[in-house]
Amino acid sequence: MSEQAEKKEVTVETLKESLADLRYVVSEFQESIGTYLSAVEELWTDVKSNLASVEARLVGLEVQLSVIPVDAEWPQEKLTQMLQDLSEIAEEIVKMRRRFRTFTQGYQERIN
Repeated sequence: MSEQAEKKEVTVETLKESLADLRYVVSEFQESIGTYLSAVEELWTDVKSNLASVEARLVGLEVQLSVIPVDAEWPQEKLTQMLQDLSEIAEEIVKMRRRFRTFTQGYQERIN
């Protein structure tokens, strides 16, 4: 019984150490959240910029297509070029999505 009584004894020094340890953990957690949010902000800024560029390219293609009469024929080279542009845009979007997934998975693993 004396061992249980000794284990239950709490000193002021023990409480101070526990408090200091817990404050350190909270501070470290807060810092990691700040780092994560800064990284998210940076990534989001990059993504928004890239998406704006993609949207501008898509709008450009839509405008080109919308001004051509339905019965008009386009040169094959022009159609091939537009199809290539669409393919490049799709690749950019895939890369952005992959980068975003990698980013979120990396942080998810660090948190867990």
